[in-house]
Amino acid sequence: MLPSWAEHLRHHNRATRHDADTQKAVECFHRGEAPPKFRHLLASQRGPAVPDNIGAPQAVPAP
Repeated sequence: MLPSWAEHLRHHNRATRHDADTQKAVECFHRGEAPPKFRHLLASQRGPAVPDNIGAPQAVPAP
């Protein structure tokens, strides 16, 4: 489990060639016409929420 959604996104962006080869090997086990579906499970956080907007789109203030 990763500590934040931003860390999860960074994890996807730094995949290696070996990671890609492993992913292809795993996909060989998929059955069905449609591509596999992926889900992300998020843990709830107790206490004050700390925003983690690294890599998130920033709001543009109205003129």
